[in-house]
Amino acid sequence: MSSDVNRHRPRRRHVVSAGLRTVSAIIAVALLAAVGMTGWKGWLPQWQTTAPATEVTPAAVQHLQACAGALRQGGSATSETAGTTVGSADVAAAAGTVALQTLAGASAGDQAQAGGIVTATASGQTAALVARVGTRGAAASTLQATHGAGDLSGLGLTSCVEPAFDSWIAAGSTVTGRNATLILVNPSSLPAEVTPRLYTSSGVFTQQIDPLRVSPHSTRAVPLAAYAPDLPALVVRVTSDRAPVAAFVQQDITRGVQAGGSEIAAAGASPSRQQVITGLTITDADAQTALAADADWADAVPVLRLLSPDRQTTARIRITGGGKTITQTQALLPGMVADVPLTALGGGTYRVSVQADADILAAARSVIGGQDQPDFAWLPSAVPVTSALAVSVPAGVPSATLSVSAQGGDSVKVRLVPASGGSARTVQATADGPATVALPAGSTWTVQPAGAVAAAVTVRGDGALGQAALYSPGDVGAVTVRLR
Repeated sequence: MSSDVNRHRPRRRHVVSAGLRTVSAIIAVALLAAVGMTGWKGWLPQWQTTAPATEVTPAAVQHLQACAGALRQGGSATSETAGTTVGSADVAAAAGTVALQTLAGASAGDQAQAGGIVTATASGQTAALVARVGTRGAAASTLQATHGAGDLSGLGLTSCVEPAFDSWIAAGSTVTGRNATLILVNPSSLPAEVTPRLYTSSGVFTQQIDPLRVSPHSTRAVPLAAYAPDLPALVVRVTSDRAPVAAFVQQDITRGVQAGGSEIAAAGASPSRQQVITGLTITDADAQTALAADADWADAVPVLRLLSPDRQTTARIRITGGGKTITQTQALLPGMVADVPLTALGGGTYRVSVQADADILAAARSVIGGQDQPDFAWLPSAVPVTSALAVSVPAGVPSATLSVSAQGGDSVKVRLVPASGGSARTVQATADGPATVALPAGSTWTVQPAGAVAAAVTVRGDGALGQAALYSPGDVGAVTVRLR
C-alpha cells in the first residue's frame, strides 16, 4: 500500500503545480485586460525573483599559489593589458607534492625530490606562474625573487599567494618619481571583475572606480596614479567577483635619472586587532636619517605603515630585537593611512607587534644602501604559521635568512629540517625578537613549529634587499555566489 501511495505522490505534485500555473496565468491576463480597458492609471504590481544563494567550491583555484612574474612598466586603468616586463624572476616552490605551471597550464621549470619534499624551481621567468600543490605532506610555500634591470633596479622577494576574493596590500606611493602598479593575476577559467578600494594618507579615495576585468588565465597591470596621484602612502583593498585573483602592488622609485629600487608587495594578514611583523631588517639607520633630510630622499627611511579602515583608534606599538624593547602609540583616524618613522632603531632584525581596540592593518618598509645603490622592501604583517611548512629559497639570491617569532606571548619551539638530509636545527621563537637562521640559496627546508609563529625570509646583498612573510596556506573554502 505504501508503495502505491509513494508512486502517486509525484503526479499529485505535478497536478498542483500545473493548477497554480493556470491560476497565475488567469490573474495575469485579467490584470492586463483591466489595464487595456481603463488605460494607464498608475503602476502595475511587479514581482521580482531573487536567485537563491548557493555555496560552491571553485575547483580551479584549489591548492594553488600564484606568482606575479617579473617587474612591469606601463599598464592601463581603462584597457586590459599586462604592461611590459622588465628583468626576470626566479621562483621556488616546496611541498609534499607541487608543480610549477604557466597560467595556460603548461609545465614550467624543473622538479627535484629529497627528504619527502618536492621542490619545483623556474629561473629567468618573465610571465606569472602558478604552483599547483597536492594534499600530501608538508604545506607549500612559494617564493619569487625579482631581479630588476634598467630603470627598475633592485632585488625583490615576494610570497606567491592563493587567489582570493578579498585581499589587503599595504605598500606604494604615487608622488613624483614613485610608481605604484596594481598587478592582478587570474589563474582560473572564469573572468574576474576586480574593484580596488584605495586608502591614502589623505583618507579614503571616494571617487567611483569602475570594475577592472581580468580575463581567464591572464595578468593585468593598473597604474594607481591614474586614480590617486601625488599621494605618499597607500593601502589597497582588492575585491573580486566571479573569480578570485592574486593581487600585488609593485612599487618602484626613480629620483631624477637615478633608479631607486623596486619591490613587488603581496597581501598580508587581513585587518584585525593584533598584527605581528617579524624579521624587519634595519641597516645604516643613522646614515638613512641624514640622507632623508633631502626632500627627494624623504622615503629612504624605515617606516611602519598603519591603517584603521573603519574606526578611530590608537595603535599600541611594541618593537623588540637585539636586546631592545621600544614602545609607542599612534593615533589612527578611520580610513587614513599613517606612516610611523622607525629611525630610532639601530641596525638589527626586529619583531613588531601592533595592537588596537579596532581592526587595523600593518606593514613595514626597510631600506638599504645610500645614494649610489639604494633599495627597499615591504614586509607585511604575517598570517601565523601553525603547522609544518616547506620552504625553498630561490637560487641566485644573495644570503637568505629565516626569521621566526612567537605570534603571541608564549615561547614556541621551532624545528628546521633540511630536505638534503643534514642535521636539523631547533630554535625558540619568542616575543622578545626574532630567532634567525641562515638559509643557503637554493636550499629547501621544512619548518615545524610547535605552536603559532610569525615567519619571514630576508634576502640581502650589497645595495639589494628583499623580504617576504610566510604563511600557512589553507584550502579554498566554499564561496557564496548568487546565480543570475
